[in-house]
Amino acid sequence: MRELMLKLLTYEPFEKISGDEKKYIDAVLAGNINFSQTFPLYDELMNALMYFCNQSGDTTKLVSWFNAFYSFSKAGNIGILCDQATGERTYYPVLFKKICFYCITEYNLRDADFLKQFGIKPNILNKWEISPRYRKLINRDSYHAINIRRNGKKQPYLTKVIKSAFYEASRQEAAVRFFDPATKGWVAPKKEQLLPFIDVFAGSGCVAASVDANEMVVNDFDIGVACFLYSMSHDEKEVRTRLAELHNSFVSRDLSNGANHYTSDMWMEHKRKVRAYSKITDVAYDELMIRLRNNYEEIYKMYVSALDEVAVDFSNPSQKDIQMYYDIGVAWYFINAIDANGFSGNVHKITDMDTDNYYAYLENKLEVFKANSEGVVPFQKLLDKYSGVNYKIISELTLKPKDIKFGDGKSFMKALKKSHVQSTDFSQLVQTFSDGFIYEDSPYFLTAEYETGFGDEQQKIMLDQLRGSDFKWLFSMQYREFHTNKASKGNSKRTSAQKVGQPLIKCYRDYFAGFVNDFTVQYEGKKPYYTSNSDVLSDLADDYFVILFRNTKTTAEMMICNFDVRRVIPYGGETVVIPFREFMKLPFDGKEHKSYGQVAKLAEEYRENDIVNNYASGVWV
Repeated sequence: MRELMLKLLTYEPFEKISGDEKKYIDAVLAGNINFSQTFPLYDELMNALMYFCNQSGDTTKLVSWFNAFYSFSKAGNIGILCDQATGERTYYPVLFKKICFYCITEYNLRDADFLKQFGIKPNILNKWEISPRYRKLINRDSYHAINIRRNGKKQPYLTKVIKSAFYEASRQEAAVRFFDPATKGWVAPKKEQLLPFIDVFAGSGCVAASVDANEMVVNDFDIGVACFLYSMSHDEKEVRTRLAELHNSFVSRDLSNGANHYTSDMWMEHKRKVRAYSKITDVAYDELMIRLRNNYEEIYKMYVSALDEVAVDFSNPSQKDIQMYYDIGVAWYFINAIDANGFSGNVHKITDMDTDNYYAYLENKLEVFKANSEGVVPFQKLLDKYSGVNYKIISELTLKPKDIKFGDGKSFMKALKKSHVQSTDFSQLVQTFSDGFIYEDSPYFLTAEYETGFGDEQQKIMLDQLRGSDFKWLFSMQYREFHTNKASKGNSKRTSAQKVGQPLIKCYRDYFAGFVNDFTVQYEGKKPYYTSNSDVLSDLADDYFVILFRNTKTTAEMMICNFDVRRVIPYGGETVVIPFREFMKLPFDGKEHKSYGQVAKLAEEYRENDIVNNYASGVWV
């Protein structure tokens, strides 16, 4: 019951708690079962909640408890229970209010139907100044991601948190409009009050497609990515038409006009080295592999050439521009939709193109012939016809746009329909759209940024812009130990920049502190560094919060935001929230640089203690 109580206390409403109700909660938190049972009103209420959770939403015990409460029989020493004139209840335990909010939001129940069981009118929630509307929308699955190989694509557990923070930021910004000017009464926030969602480093668009916003700006400085986003957000039919045409040309003829990017000699050399290839002696297979790889390289070269020639203007494009955007966008998708043979990140490799990967592209990415009205799977039946030899299917398959089911792609494109595509510098974009919610998922500090041209100077400019800003923002990054000062790759580029006078950010400790403190330049010999005073943090540290994730074995993802997100991230889940100032005390104690798992555990312990010590004051915990 203690864990359930800790979690419940992080749900709305946040009100002062005193008297027997506080005594009971304190007893539960202390694990004093004998003492807690001396308060039957609250003990029966919590047991009713546990029954509700264990029985998947069965309200039997909750209703029974409330009826007893309303009839005065088990009211304990509560004074005023009902209005003498109307008979309406004027007192509800804070725990009961929290339970109502918890049940409605976590079990996606209709407010009116749930409260009706207790004889309570739904407008009581307005009187309590709480609304489950945003929380229910947050809990609704809205994850959309297109199936491509792309480093940095956010997984559902991350987009859920981003969506939660976005809705909470919008709720806080709209708070002044929560009162009906006619009645002066509190009214629930509406979905129309959501801020515009500004995805500054949108990449493949997964986050923007998943947050369920009314209005979105998706931006990427990479023109290829931006054209992909433009194509996907505008015309599904055009995209499928081009993908069908691309396939029909790709497998049937030489697209290079005799350039021979990939020759028979290259193939035979590669075939000798790869056992799986060498087993196949069919000449038709050899010809197909040479053609596929040659065409794959031709498309890549045409794509790169187009990037050098195009100037994007998504706000007012000509028809010629639009056709070029589709050319580039579809090419970008095709290149990135082919699975990598071995780890290659986002790097193009001609050897990624083979019949297995191309077959997987047709079946899993485009979902060609996935099913028809009779429920059969013609694509698989065609494979049976050729005794399971996929390369024979590839060479004979002709596609029409309607043959491409594109399941994930269609839902992804629909989710992006409300987006405005940009391809501009991050700093300029933030200035332009500072009336929205700013989400930044830049190349991570000291990882691959030096491969993308996003180095220390860009990181510094970005933090300068976020620090002390008036707009609400959320920043995705990774956690690494405080002392870390070298990039995982690209160190030569980094030190070369320093040699020509460009300061480097000294280490992660200075990087973290740079969110709240100004950077200064100091020299070690002739080497300039950006530093910040991590020992004395500015007052901004009191307004910022850090989001960590428990039980993550393969990643050290974390987020920082400039507003309190605790009311939408309850205690006890996989996500942990801690005030920024407290976070800065955890990783380093003067001797030890703690791992991500250690920091996440300490953050969870901090929040538990904060709940225990402060829940009764009415503040968010």
